[in-house]
Amino acid sequence: MGLEVRKNRDGSIRQVWYACIKNQGRTYTKCLDVAIKGEIPLDEHGKPSLKLKGDEAFEKSRKEALKAFHALKKETQLNPTDLQEKAYVVRTGISLAGVPFNQLIDKWLEMKRQRIPTTERIRITRSTFQKFGDFAHNYALKKRKKCYTLNDVTPEIASAWFESIKNEYAWATVKDMIHLMSGAFKRWATNGQPNPFADIVLRGSKDAGEEKKRTERKALTPIQFERLLECSKGDERLYPLILCASYTGMRIGDICRMKVEDVDLKANTIDCITAKAGVRVVIPILSAEFRTILVERCTPSADPTENSPYVFPWACKQYEKNNKVIIRGVKKYFAQAVYADELAIEDIETIEDEAQKAPVDIVTACKHAKVTEKRAQRIIEVYNRSKAGERGVDIAKAMGIARGQVSAYLTDAEELTGETLRPKAEVKGYRKGSALDLLKRTRVERRIGKYSASIWGWHNLRHHFITCALNQGVPIHKVSAIVGHSTTEMTADYADLRTATNATAGTPVALPPSAPTMTAEDFISTLNEAERKELARKLLGL
Repeated sequence: MGLEVRKNRDGSIRQVWYACIKNQGRTYTKCLDVAIKGEIPLDEHGKPSLKLKGDEAFEKSRKEALKAFHALKKETQLNPTDLQEKAYVVRTGISLAGVPFNQLIDKWLEMKRQRIPTTERIRITRSTFQKFGDFAHNYALKKRKKCYTLNDVTPEIASAWFESIKNEYAWATVKDMIHLMSGAFKRWATNGQPNPFADIVLRGSKDAGEEKKRTERKALTPIQFERLLECSKGDERLYPLILCASYTGMRIGDICRMKVEDVDLKANTIDCITAKAGVRVVIPILSAEFRTILVERCTPSADPTENSPYVFPWACKQYEKNNKVIIRGVKKYFAQAVYADELAIEDIETIEDEAQKAPVDIVTACKHAKVTEKRAQRIIEVYNRSKAGERGVDIAKAMGIARGQVSAYLTDAEELTGETLRPKAEVKGYRKGSALDLLKRTRVERRIGKYSASIWGWHNLRHHFITCALNQGVPIHKVSAIVGHSTTEMTADYADLRTATNATAGTPVALPPSAPTMTAEDFISTLNEAERKELARKLLGL
């Protein structure tokens, strides 16, 4: 077994090196693709002999052939496990050693899916893979072991990670993280071991503890809903989306991606496939004003360049680019609608507090404070310019001083006079009535979890749709199918049969003839005794 010089049929020598290799009881001859150079040494019978030494060029080509021979020998002398891994890599592109944690995001992005994931979803997924990889590596290191790939993950590591995150994040976030890692192991682990995440129970509050319950979102009262429409009516972009969410029950992602072809104005319905459940639903159009908006947006324009396949083109583009603009944009209107009375009281208290403060003359205040003449002149000038409505940057430019000095002089003026010349920061830097303050009012701190929970937002409008649909006679089983609930009991939890929408935008429209009608009494008659008791308990607030 070694290098060979072979002949052609006519007896001439082939000017290329060959190798003879024996593997698993069989002998193979393979061309090395290394040219024979120089003169081949011959024995006493005139036959090529590799036992003899040739000239310099021949020996140099022999060395190159030996290198190729040893590489080929190493490749072919694999054990059965190595051969199996090599075949698996050729077939799947995944090593039997497992996918490293830093490559999981690439594998996840290569998966075939109906829609391209949003930038936010990619960010969250990448962060989860990275957090788990760092945790698994550090945990194994303490045990004097290694954990770099999915194959290295053990049930002990999976359980330890679950224990570390369940008290750090909200329960819904924990479930998403576990499901993501479990799915990754199921798809890309190659060690044939059971899924280490399979023993982690994620069935909800009964198994996770009372503190793991979801933060409850409430339904808007009719007055609050009217305020919401009134506050947002001037927003040409978000107001149509608010109407759509209120009278279709669709999630905001489905609303932004709703296409013109999904709207059937003749049948007065919207026929679409929901992203979360992946099922086709037919939604009746329950509002006359919302129908008017659909007529305007679904009518083809004379200019073909202005036509879009989406009902809300801006919303679709913005949601795919950065959905926080839409998700958070509506919260200020919810805060203004829900906390209108509190905001009004706070404004009155602020005005009263300011009125009770006796104004102090700036000149007199500077004299009593024994401020130097030069500094007093600057404080007075900055004070007068600020009262005249000039900005800090303009004051600094006009007086030839730095902006930091302007701020310092304003601080002195506020202390001397007791006036508020600049907006004062409240708790955590939020000014009353500001966008950040309104956003903060729509969230509540969790008992467990890094971030606060949203209690007012797009999802609250599903409560309004369910109540509105039931009051207009849509059967509860159909409403349940539209909003994607697994049971009608869940839909009944959302409904508030005591209230009905009195807002102008909620003027009902005629449903298609095929749509059956159901009153509140009919709905209650469909419930069994236990369901009636539960509904009565909720209506009474028990």
